[in-house]
Amino acid sequence: MENNIDIRSLLSSAQHEIQRNSLTVFNWEEMKYTVKLASLMGLTESQVVIFVWIYYKSEQGILLPESDWVKLFSKFLDESNRIVRGKLRDLKLMGLLQMVNIKYMTCYSISDDVQNRIDNNDMSFFEVMNPKGLQSALSVFHKQAFNHDEMTEAEASQLINRIFAYNMDLELVKFSFEHFIYHENESVLLLLSICAKAIIDNEPFNFGYYVQNFRFNKNGIDRLRKQIHQSEWLPIELGWVELDGGNHMEFNPLLKLTSKGIDHLLQEIDPFELDFIRKKLGMIKLPVLHPQEIKTTELFFEGAFEEEVKKLYKLLEPERFSEFQQLFEENERMKGLTILFHGVPGSGKTELALQLAKQTGRPVLKLQISDILSKWVGDSESNLKRVFADYRRLTLRSDVLPILLLNECDQLIGKRMNIENSLDQMFNGLQNLLLEEMESFNGILIGTTNLTQNMDDAFERRWALKLRFETPNVNALSKIWTDLIPGLSLEVAKKLVLDFQLSPAEIYNVVRRYKIDQFLGVNTEMGENLRSLCSSEKYNEVKVKSVIGF
Repeated sequence: MENNIDIRSLLSSAQHEIQRNSLTVFNWEEMKYTVKLASLMGLTESQVVIFVWIYYKSEQGILLPESDWVKLFSKFLDESNRIVRGKLRDLKLMGLLQMVNIKYMTCYSISDDVQNRIDNNDMSFFEVMNPKGLQSALSVFHKQAFNHDEMTEAEASQLINRIFAYNMDLELVKFSFEHFIYHENESVLLLLSICAKAIIDNEPFNFGYYVQNFRFNKNGIDRLRKQIHQSEWLPIELGWVELDGGNHMEFNPLLKLTSKGIDHLLQEIDPFELDFIRKKLGMIKLPVLHPQEIKTTELFFEGAFEEEVKKLYKLLEPERFSEFQQLFEENERMKGLTILFHGVPGSGKTELALQLAKQTGRPVLKLQISDILSKWVGDSESNLKRVFADYRRLTLRSDVLPILLLNECDQLIGKRMNIENSLDQMFNGLQNLLLEEMESFNGILIGTTNLTQNMDDAFERRWALKLRFETPNVNALSKIWTDLIPGLSLEVAKKLVLDFQLSPAEIYNVVRRYKIDQFLGVNTEMGENLRSLCSSEKYNEVKVKSVIGF
C-alpha cells in the first residue's frame, strides 16, 4: 500500500474521469484513476463508479432517493435496475454507504465512518475494503454481519468470499475451507460469528441472532442446531467451541471459544491480546466465596446426625474425594456428588455447607434460586445454564473441586406442573435443565430446602445424599448460647432455650444484637438483656384494621 496517496485527490480525479465519460460507453483503459481506486478498494469498476458518484453528491449536500440512483446508474453502466439495486445494497453491506430516510424516501449517502477516514486521509480506509489479517478480517465481518436488519445467504457468501480471498493463510480460513466451505456455508458463518464476537466484544455469540438475522435455508439452520444440541458440530467435537448458557426452551444457545479454540483458530493474533480475550471469555460472572473468606463457626448437632456430618467432612477431604471419584467407570456420566440438606428453617443447613467448604479448602459458588428468575422469556433458563457454565470454569482454575451451593432451591425441585401459562412453562423448563445438569454432574453440588414433601420423584433420585436437619435438642442449643457468649452460665442458657425456643439462626441474631448493645454501652444485666432481645426476636403478627378513605 502506497503511504503517499491523497485519498480525496484520487476520488476527485476518478470523479472527473467518470463525468467526462458519462455520455459514452466507459472505456476503462482511459480511466486510470478509477481503475486504480477499484484495485485499492478491492471493488469492481462499476462499484467504484457508484461509490464515487454518491461521494461526489454527498460532498455537495445532495441526497437522492434510491429510485433516482437506480435510474442514473442503469443508464451509465448499461445494467438492469435489479443489478444496480443489488450493487447499492452490496456497498451498504460493506459499510461504504448508509441509508437515510428523508420524507418517507430511502436515500443513499457516504457512511459517516468512511467520510471521516477520507477527511483524515486515513489509510485504514483501504484496509477495511481489503481485510488482510485475522484482526482486520474479523473486524470487517463483525461490522457487516452485526450491523444490519438481515443478511441473505447470497450476501453472507459474498462477505465470506471477500474476507477469505485476502486471508487464505489464516488457520481459521484453512479450517473452514477444508471442512465447511463447499457444503456448509451456514457453519462457516456461525464459526466466523463466534470468533468475531470473541475478538471484538469479548463475549459469546447468541445462536438466536443467527436464526433471526441470517436468512439461510430453514432446513440448514435446523440441521446445524441439531448438530450443536447433540455435540456433533465439528468445532464442538474438537473442543474448540462450547455452550455457555442461552435460551434452553428454544435451544438458542450462547456459543463461545474454549481456550483450546482460541489457541487454534486465533493463533495469528498477538499473544498478549489472546490472553486478554481468554480472560474475558473465561470470566466467572457469579460471586465466588473463597475458603479464607468464610468465618469459622462451630456447629452443634446431636447423636446420629453428628456422625453423618463427620462422615461428610471426611468424604469431602480433597484426597479422599479424588479416591471416591476413581471408583466410577471411565464412561460413567456423573462422577460428582449431589447432596440435599433439608429440614426446619434456621437449623444450620447453609452454614454447614459453608463450613464444609472452609474445612476442606474448597471455593463456593453460592446462588439463591431467586437470583436467576427473570420476567423475560428465556432469561431464567439462560441464567441457570450460565451458573453451571461458571461452575465448570471455576473447576478448571481451582486446585480442588469447588462447591456449587443452590440455596433455598424449593422452587426448582417441586413436582412438575401441567402447563397452563408461560410461568408454568418457565418453571418446567428450569426443572428439566437442572435435571439434565445433575444427570452428568462431575463436581460437588449442595442444595438446601425447607420443604421436601412436594419434591418431584426425578429429583428424589438425583440427590446422592440427603441429610434431614431437625431443631437441635436443649443441650445442643444451650451449648450454642454458651459458646457464643463467654461467661453465660449453662443454667441461664437452658432457661433461654426452654422459654423462647429459638432456632440456631435466631440465636445468632440475638447474639449479634447483644454485641451491638455491649458496644454501645447498654448497661443492663446480661440475663435481663438477653431475655429482652429474645422476646423481640419472636413476635406475634399484629393485625391492623384497614381504614378506608382519609
